[in-house]
Amino acid sequence: MINDNEFQKITKLIPLTGGCINWNKLQASSLSPIFEQMAATNQNPAYHGEIDVLTHTKMVCAEIVKQPEYKKGSKKDKIILFWAALLHDIGKIACTFEIDGELKSPHHSSKGANMARVLLWKDFGLCGSIEKQQLRESICNLVRYHSFPPYALSYENADLRLLKIAANGNLARDFSIEKLCTLEKADMLGRIHSGVDDALDR
Repeated sequence: MINDNEFQKITKLIPLTGGCINWNKLQASSLSPIFEQMAATNQNPAYHGEIDVLTHTKMVCAEIVKQPEYKKGSKKDKIILFWAALLHDIGKIACTFEIDGELKSPHHSSKGANMARVLLWKDFGLCGSIEKQQLRESICNLVRYHSFPPYALSYENADLRLLKIAANGNLARDFSIEKLCTLEKADMLGRIHSGVDDALDR
């Protein structure tokens, strides 16, 4: 176990008032092993021209801090959104396989939410108080559902599915559909792919 002091050290590197992200310090932090695994995990170039997960993650983080919803949010909102951007594709480390000649990452969002929960709970001490649990679960719910917004209307019973996702805010009070859409907007903009505009419209 690391401790929640490490969580705070990394959180202090989050740009709350604009400015550049200090990736040198972030990659030298206790997240270094995760970043190394991300860098070693390639993605399908048809959807990710930036290739590896770490490059994509850096691009998503750069986009999240530009979003109006991020800029107008509280300090806690920014911490949640930035941590969610950092960890949103952590599940690809475990879920990426070559299937029919293509790299695919089935169920990486749900796997990633579980991986993020273990990391934040056991390694970064986000447990033991309601406030820490709320913070952890808000981040994990964003990771869990980040792929949903562009495809929301294509699901059967989409309205019920959306209500079910929104209901997570009853337990993780800082989780919201607005944050989810903000994260996924950054996820779309933080990649090299010809279908970005269509995904943003949806």
